[in-house]
Amino acid sequence: MTELRKLAFIEQFHFTAEMFQDIPTKVLHTYRLRVSKEPLREIRRHPEAQRSALVAIFCWERRQEIIDGLVDLLIQVIHKITVTAERRIVKELVQDIRAVRGKHGLLYQ
Repeated sequence: MTELRKLAFIEQFHFTAEMFQDIPTKVLHTYRLRVSKEPLREIRRHPEAQRSALVAIFCWERRQEIIDGLVDLLIQVIHKITVTAERRIVKELVQDIRAVRGKHGLLYQ
């Protein structure tokens, strides 16, 4: 839920893929690392245009990381549901086989 709140906050800025399509991914990642390592007071000292661009790049990359994490979490939940359902079905089948009277004779036939 925390990650969803973070994503909702970033989504308020309405960043689009077109804003960053001409910039190579490695460059975006380099700028994101730069922003994440700089203290906040240093970021505030940048000129307005540069600061806005750096923060936008940081938010865009962070948005992608959050979405990737949420997709991974969804895959894990679906896998867990599938495994639990399979175990339950196997357990029910085994109980049904045990409950049948004369099963050895039926199996032999």
